[in-house]
Amino acid sequence: MQTRYLLALHYRRYLLRKLEQKGVVNFVLMILLFVLAIVLALLVFLLLSKLIIILLPAIFAAFLVYVFTKSGFWSLVTFLVVALLVSLLKVFVWI
Repeated sequence: MQTRYLLALHYRRYLLRKLEQKGVVNFVLMILLFVLAIVLALLVFLLLSKLIIILLPAIFAAFLVYVFTKSGFWSLVTFLVVALLVSLLKVFVWI
């Protein structure tokens, strides 16, 4: 019984390693991040439609950063920085 469990665990690790080598895991994470960004944008659009002006450039920039760097951390940092810059631009220029 325990041998069967260890073989199944080893096979799962082997499959995950093979998928990582082919880039499937990063692609799935990129798709999930993009879907999460769209859902977040739609939620904010439903709550306050003015904030969509701030979030669209931030989502686009974060998506591009993730595509080129494959780093979720830097994508999140880019999202926050661009959202902050656009909101500051909106406050100081568009009023």
